[in-house]
Amino acid sequence: MTDKHTPGPYRGYWITYDPPPIWSRAFDWHYVHQDHDGAEDSGDNRAGSAASWDACLSEIDDLEDD
Repeated sequence: MTDKHTPGPYRGYWITYDPPPIWSRAFDWHYVHQDHDGAEDSGDNRAGSAASWDACLSEIDDLEDD
């Protein structure tokens, strides 16, 4: 069973847990900026996936601190 939840915004990003039905756990957590517009934003890196909550936070920090 998938346990989807959105703990809340972090630096303007929503983070969710929604593991896809694949063997790898590297893509279980997803983050997306609150202002992300979908396909039009595909080149700006304001959305992505990671293996854990902490990995999402780290990737967001890297994006925002650049």
